[in-house]
Amino acid sequence: MTYNPEVAGVGVRALVVAVCVLSAGCLADFALLWPPRHDASAVPGRMLPDADGAVEVFVTPPPDGAAPDMYVIAMFGNGEVAEDPAGELASLFARSGLRAEVWGVNYAGYGHSVGRPSLGGVARSARRAYAEVARRAPGKPIIVYGSSMGTTAALHLAATVRLAGVVLKNAPPLPELVLRRFGWWNLFLLALPIALQIPEELDSIGNAERATAPALFLSATADHVVPAGYQDRVMAAYAAPWRVIHLAGAGHNDPLSPAVEQAVVAAIRGWATDGAAAAVPAMTRPPARAPRP
Repeated sequence: MTYNPEVAGVGVRALVVAVCVLSAGCLADFALLWPPRHDASAVPGRMLPDADGAVEVFVTPPPDGAAPDMYVIAMFGNGEVAEDPAGELASLFARSGLRAEVWGVNYAGYGHSVGRPSLGGVARSARRAYAEVARRAPGKPIIVYGSSMGTTAALHLAATVRLAGVVLKNAPPLPELVLRRFGWWNLFLLALPIALQIPEELDSIGNAERATAPALFLSATADHVVPAGYQDRVMAAYAAPWRVIHLAGAGHNDPLSPAVEQAVVAAIRGWATDGAAAAVPAMTRPPARAPRP
């Protein structure tokens, strides 16, 4: 094979760029987290102090003022703050007669939560919210609802603390998604450093393998952000009882239909009152011939 100094030079430069990017340590945060523009005039939610600053949560109690029967910690996508979607979730529960207190969590760098946006901050914010709910409500069921990026934090909790149940909508296995879906066009020079910088706390497949809480997966079949084949990988790894509702024809950010909303309510009610077996009767595997991503 003839030595070509020009080709060799390109390879060396590419390697240097990859090493520099990897050593910077924050490329994954920049690539995977897109916090919306902060509205300084927005009324802050409840602030939970921690060692790194404070985590903002939006707390919506049951509308009748009575003590909640359960607590729902809700975490959402990488491009939204928690106030509006958490309020919508609380409204659904109230309409359905579910006496739940909803805690919508803003990750570090989102809304008024202190710190720069970081994947480590996603996991830290989830832990802080859980610790506060557990402190305030000893013995009450705690359920976690995660959508998109929020599922990585939800799975982190499912693998490390005791939960009554978990709802997971369009769950991405971040390292696999970055490498397999986005590595080819940049010859892995960007994808590999990004994947290596994703903290183990947000390894959804690894966390699914250690999960102890029953789960309801919601999987959009026309999701172009997290294609269904990637979601299937998380489901296949989930160690505790689970089932899946396939959202036929739905995209990543499409709202849930009324029927699926009521299925979510029924699952949460079952976990909180009748136990896991009532809400998750049997394990459901992904389709045997699901297309490989």
